Amino acid sequence: MKKRKGVSLPAPGTRFEVYIDIMDEEGRGRALYPGLEAEEVDVAIRGAFPGDHVSAVVEKIYAQRRLLVARAQEVLSSGPCREASECTHASPCAACPLETAQTTFALELKKCRVEQALDRAGLSDTVEDVKSDLTHRGYRQKVKLMIRVYKGKVRLGLFRPGSHHLQMATSCALVHPALNICADMLQMGLNSLIKNQQLRDDALPVAVTLRLGEEGVAAIWVSDTPLPDAAWNWMKELIADDFFTGFGLRLRPRESNSIVSGEIIRHAGALWLSPLEGGPRVHVDTFCQANPNLAKTLYRDVAHFLKGAAPDGTILDAYAGNGGFSHAIKQLSPHKVMAIETHPLCQQPLHHIADEVFICSVDDALAQMKTRTIDAVVADPPQKGLQHSAAALAALGASRVALVFCNPDAIGRDVPHFLDAGYRICAVVPYDLFGGTPEVETVVYLTQSC
Repeated sequence: MKKRKGVSLPAPGTRFEVYIDIMDEEGRGRALYPGLEAEEVDVAIRGAFPGDHVSAVVEKIYAQRRLLVARAQEVLSSGPCREASECTHASPCAACPLETAQTTFALELKKCRVEQALDRAGLSDTVEDVKSDLTHRGYRQKVKLMIRVYKGKVRLGLFRPGSHHLQMATSCALVHPALNICADMLQMGLNSLIKNQQLRDDALPVAVTLRLGEEGVAAIWVSDTPLPDAAWNWMKELIADDFFTGFGLRLRPRESNSIVSGEIIRHAGALWLSPLEGGPRVHVDTFCQANPNLAKTLYRDVAHFLKGAAPDGTILDAYAGNGGFSHAIKQLSPHKVMAIETHPLCQQPLHHIADEVFICSVDDALAQMKTRTIDAVVADPPQKGLQHSAAALAALGASRVALVFCNPDAIGRDVPHFLDAGYRICAVVPYDLFGGTPEVETVVYLTQSC
């Protein structure tokens, strides 16, 4: 037991049984640790839901917070929030903590996340029910898998949170079947290359990204070293047999530990795909929403709202990505569309869609359009939100604004800038673009005259 301010905390690896009371925002069941209730030692358990009686194992200790992070090993009795799993991987899943949760419970949890974020910011606006396609199976059009050698075999999978243990993830029930087939094919091929001494263990890629388009599946390897010609010959065979449209190799900088850094130094076949949600071809190594069907709903909903601005006016698409919102707007209205995006690989599809494209930061683009009249704005920033760009976008004075958040906490940081500029919230609408997880996409619709 680990002692902290007079309280002895169980060490990592300690097994215990507990009944789950509530859920937290990370999709973990919460309860007081048995025997330490008086000391208010809290435990957060992956793979456990309210009403469950579980056997769990301690994985991590946060002594100052009196918090233990644990993983459910066995469900001794199920509560009302659980349903049978269709996943063949070890439970709880490293990526999808809500995979075994009832759909209605998972959607309510996501809605509560948004409501709590608004409440923390002092906003009392009503949150609509979460929009979902209710399938939650075989929907994901893109996966990122880590690559490691485990017990002499190459494994493609995901790291268990807070550990270096890689869980197999080539048969995910939430991923499109074509991606699962291709991931398994790559895993078998890498093992064959190593067995035949055509690839060394220490020269393996560290990760691979697979994306599905109308033409098929393309892949991007992430590596610290170039791949040998034997590996490229194998990839070309997969392309020739129509299993893949193409492969790319992104080499990480020496100082980086990120799987999204670096430049593509070599490729074979086609890396530009027609997206499942519609629009011009996009590069496989750019962002896309996980659920293409619900993404189309999201894009259309926002476009319908924005088209209510001046019919011959201009709509600004900030953090435009490959132009999902811009494409939906152009399909619905005659508005001129201006798109802002920093990623150079997004330039080609944006030029096919938008009337004017800025490949630079939002701040730099806004500095170039000080004298322009903007009638409506959609902004879909990364997880950290708009930050200091919020005030600048609010100052444009557009009659309609749609702010899209992948992190509910950013709502409370960004929306007040618009309220201070005279806007009012018309609606707050969550979307379940990440089924199986507690993540939720939220659109806050604002006008100057709700």
